[in-house]
Amino acid sequence: MPNDPQPAPYLSDYWTLRDDLYFSDFRQALLTILTQAQTPLTVGVFGPWGSGKTSLLRMLKKDVEDKGLRSIRPVWFTAWKYDRHEAL
Repeated sequence: MPNDPQPAPYLSDYWTLRDDLYFSDFRQALLTILTQAQTPLTVGVFGPWGSGKTSLLRMLKKDVEDKGLRSIRPVWFTAWKYDRHEAL
């Protein structure tokens, strides 16, 4: 009888689309803002390393794309790659 795989004793720091951090309330509020607010619009998400910022934003990106709105185009920008530049 094969052994069932055991979950790792640690959590990965890789982003996920699975809402294990219960962002659903934030997601819905942000999705409403992103799809209904007047533009131009800038939204900032702040939090310590490992708090789920990237996962939240990836979930929102998928939510926006799933709505199929042609007027909204999510763009992924990785700012930390440019942290040593004075200007982008």
